[in-house]
Amino acid sequence: MLIFLPFLAYKGENGISAREETLNGCLDGQIDSDAQEDGTGDGLSDFWELREGWMVTLEGEEPYRAFSSPAHLDLDGDGLADDLELSWGTDPNRADTDGDGKNDNVDPYPLDRSL
Repeated sequence: MLIFLPFLAYKGENGISAREETLNGCLDGQIDSDAQEDGTGDGLSDFWELREGWMVTLEGEEPYRAFSSPAHLDLDGDGLADDLELSWGTDPNRADTDGDGKNDNVDPYPLDRSL
């Protein structure tokens, strides 16, 4: 299978190239030259969602950095928008961050699988 990814040279003031916008499912105009652009309206800038992310610390495990999507409010479908995932410290890519069988939106301890 041959996959062709054209090189797109545009890079806005926010440092995100058109290629990166395309690879992350963002249509032209959702991520633009405004460093504070928030295509999903979740209060997190698109640049921050793609490049900064936040640390997720599960009980008894090494912390890791998680990144949300500037093209989706709730990528993992757990009912929590990215801004809530950030404030709770949960992973926006995993509906059940701690893997205990309960989705983050109903789990009283979404970062501790023993509870």
